[in-house]
Amino acid sequence: MSNNGFTVIKFFLHLSKEKQKKRFLKRIEQPEKNWKFSVADIKERERWNDYQKAFEEAISNTVSKTNPWYIYILKWGVCMSGKKGISFGKFLFTFVYVLIFPVLLLLLAGNWLWVEGLIFSLWFTALCVIAITYLYIKDPALLAERYKPPGSGGQKKWDIVIVILLVIGFTGWIVLMPLDAERFKWTAYFPIVLKIIGGLLLIPSAILFLRAYMDNPYLSGLVRIQEERKQRVITTGVYGIVRHPMYLGAFCLFVGAPMLMGSSYGLMLGALLTVLLAARSVGEEKMLTDELEGYADYRKKVKYRLIPFIW
Repeated sequence: MSNNGFTVIKFFLHLSKEKQKKRFLKRIEQPEKNWKFSVADIKERERWNDYQKAFEEAISNTVSKTNPWYIYILKWGVCMSGKKGISFGKFLFTFVYVLIFPVLLLLLAGNWLWVEGLIFSLWFTALCVIAITYLYIKDPALLAERYKPPGSGGQKKWDIVIVILLVIGFTGWIVLMPLDAERFKWTAYFPIVLKIIGGLLLIPSAILFLRAYMDNPYLSGLVRIQEERKQRVITTGVYGIVRHPMYLGAFCLFVGAPMLMGSSYGLMLGALLTVLLAARSVGEEKMLTDELEGYADYRKKVKYRLIPFIW
């Protein structure tokens, strides 16, 4: 119908179990509302979980890019499509969290006017703000998925260890680069040409990160099969170039940022983080091949896992 020019408007009012209870009590306690109450309501309320599951299936099977569901949470005034996302409060707090890394980088450098550090900080902040805002408005279900903590949602146990190592390694990477390149200058000399190349590498890095979010609504931060979201294989956009475009974006970041700032130690730690991501991709692909229908065929179609024409 949508393809033929019709506008489809769908409405579904959802109340919490507690809210429904309050409404039932008002129907009993207030005479003018007695007519709304039925004994059958009490029996049906015992099947609350069954109804929630049925509602979830109905909404999941009737959501699409052309005809999405929009959920309005009156508490925060949040508009979301598909399934529930994050609260507006958490959305705002995310930006505070994002600013921690640039502030930490410049603070450790001991120079708030460090040009290379400022360039990276602006790039990092802009990328995070654009990505988070896009997901909050366009794909809140994916944003909520990205907020899942390690160990939840059936995440593979081995991936929990890798995620923890990545978080520790990334934080150490942010700390090491300004200490090396600016405060203590352990890397005494770094060619300006390499700094320019490093800065340029941040451009494809940002593009790959953003396009990965836009092209793949199942881009979880955890290695797991999202059965509750009816996960399927994504083969279009940047996923038609390599099977793990976000990891390729991270590779450009781990090489480009330390080159821009002139940190040889940052390059070495970035290389270790890249190896860790590459190892993760191997385990992730094994899971996807074994457990996600169509992924084996996708591997035949898109031959390169991480780096075009190489691997």
